[in-house]
Amino acid sequence: MTKRVAPAAKTKDAALKGGDSVNPRSRRGGDLTMEFSLARRMPAEWETHAATWIAWPHHEPDWPGKLAPIPWVYAEIVRALSESERVEILCHNESVAENASDSIVAPLLCFLVLGLPATACYRAINTLDAMIGYRGRFEHLGKVTARLDDLANLIPARVSALLLLAGGALTGADARSGWRVLRRDAGRTPSPNAGWPMAAMAGLLGVALEKAGHYRLGDARAPLRPEKIDSAWRIVQLAIAVGLALAAALLGALAL
Repeated sequence: MTKRVAPAAKTKDAALKGGDSVNPRSRRGGDLTMEFSLARRMPAEWETHAATWIAWPHHEPDWPGKLAPIPWVYAEIVRALSESERVEILCHNESVAENASDSIVAPLLCFLVLGLPATACYRAINTLDAMIGYRGRFEHLGKVTARLDDLANLIPARVSALLLLAGGALTGADARSGWRVLRRDAGRTPSPNAGWPMAAMAGLLGVALEKAGHYRLGDARAPLRPEKIDSAWRIVQLAIAVGLALAAALLGALAL
């Protein structure tokens, strides 16, 4: 006779596979006794649950030529789901604001102050930190690259935060709140630099950016909704524009 079991009684692996489970229970008198639990499950989204988790694709080789539409596709998914339940997005461990600092502001500052060789050196340090700056096989070497990356981003991260405040002011965001949260929360992250652009963005958007068990930036005056993604991207775009305008003005002044 088939034994029906509640979904919660199934193992995690079986739940992920969505199929039948075979559970070894005990060995009695030298004979292996197996109890078979066969249970047909509904699709995961039909099960009782507290929230839906979706993972944000970030490894480009796995998505050749397909990363560009992901932001608006995910925004539609979140918009539809968030009307009835909480949605958690598992992201790569860097934010839009932090990437603006590492990928644009820092290389631009290196180029303006020290030239192309310094820019190439910065990118090498940043890339090495992304590749091996973690616990694991290359942990000892990774610690060196991580410290070098912290040093190289000490000034760019702070400049990025100020540029984000300027970009936020141009979009009509609450720049005073951004400045207040920046001053209060910038030092709450384990990294000496990551908290600066992230805190500025949290204050501008009026939301809380949190890594559970590690840090919480901002005041959660507004809920995290899909439209906040668009707002953050507009702020970053204008911050970059302000930075490029200032760089062009500096280069023009030096050329005189």
